[in-house]
Formats: sequence, structure tokens, C-alpha cells
Amino acid sequence: MTSAILILLILAVILSGASTFLHARDKKQTELVALVKEQAYQLFLYAEKQDWIGPQKMSYVADQIVKLIPSKSLVQVIGEERIHDWLQSLYDDFKKTLAK
Repeated sequence: MTSAILILLILAVILSGASTFLHARDKKQTELVALVKEQAYQLFLYAEKQDWIGPQKMSYVADQIVKLIPSKSLVQVIGEERIHDWLQSLYDDFKKTLAK
């Protein structure tokens, strides 16, 4: 009986620790995405001021965002095309918001 209680207590501690870790990881990820979005918006505004058109503007922003990612292996895992697609959707949403 005592060993069952001890096992349940240990299991509860492990689950609590795992839950805390996952919550902290999700919070960091949310903060990182918000930071990258802010940087992307600033880069979009800079590119707009340069009067760059379409692909040139998006290439500039994508290149700058890729430079901000500290690990080149992370860039390889994510893929530059996926980063470019995410930035394009971010830009489209940004333009829709400005049009309202």
C-alpha cells in the first residue's frame, strides 16, 4: 500500500513537471513567433519605403528573417520556401488589416 502511494506521488510529480515544461515551451514559442512577426512587419515597412515591387520586397524580407534565425540547421529543417510562404501570408494579412 505504501509503495503504491509512493509510486502515485512520483508519477504526479513527473506529470506536473512535464506539464510545466510544455507550458513554458509553448509560451516561449508564442513569444518567439510574436517577435519574428514584429521584425517582419518592420522589414515590410522598410521595403515599402524603398518602393520595391513584389518579389524583390519579399526576397529582402525573407533574407533578413533567415539571417535572424540563429541556427542554420534550423533554417534547413524549416526550409526557406516555408519561411517565404509564411511571410507571404503574414504580408497578405497585414495588407488586409491596413485596407480596413
